[in-house]
Amino acid sequence: MNRFNDAFKIAKRENIQIAYSNEAFELWLLLHITYVEESKALSRNEIYAKLQSQIRKSAEKYNDYEYDHYKSNNIVEIINEIGNEEQAIQKASKLLDYHQNKKPIDANPSTKVHLLVKELQDWIKFYEN
Repeated sequence: MNRFNDAFKIAKRENIQIAYSNEAFELWLLLHITYVEESKALSRNEIYAKLQSQIRKSAEKYNDYEYDHYKSNNIVEIINEIGNEEQAIQKASKLLDYHQNKKPIDANPSTKVHLLVKELQDWIKFYEN
């Protein structure tokens, strides 16, 4: 918790925005494939379990999929295949709105990764034109 708070202090001092996910980055991935209740805090293990469960439900070829935070190096490819980034952005916005008056450490579940993604999308569009 101290490291999390310290990161925000440093970012503020250096005028840097943080694309965090609370409780874990996998929350952002989970939002690509399912709704997450705003008012119920999720532990990392709950997020990992929900991610695994939703992937298994997504397609027959993933019926036996096992998510391992340290070994699942194909998770982004799977999410790109079965998920929806625009829906994830909308769901993340809803979570962030719900927790808008809370400190980031207390805003569980929430993420700001969608803000980074939207910014990158805008830059890609800019350079494609």
